[in-house]
Amino acid sequence: MLVGQAEWSEFRRLGDVQLFHVDLTSDAKREARAFRMLDPQEQDRWHRFRYERPRRGFALVRAALRSILSDRLGCDASRLLLQATRHGKPFAQVGG
Repeated sequence: MLVGQAEWSEFRRLGDVQLFHVDLTSDAKREARAFRMLDPQEQDRWHRFRYERPRRGFALVRAALRSILSDRLGCDASRLLLQATRHGKPFAQVGG
């Protein structure tokens, strides 16, 4: 796991729903690890952010999401495909 649980933690449970807090503090090494977890489309999206704070937030939150989902699904984070329907509804799929 490239992004450790110290970088995100469960914030609250509401029934079957879990909310997580992701540490968005600036840290070049952590941000580099998070960027390497992104797939090519996410990396392209990361490059389109004009400002550092939203760019950092995108990478750290996306990496935490990949880490959490891969742990729950029992697969490697690199196998996760994070996409959206044509109406914008997000979904995750385990790829080959």
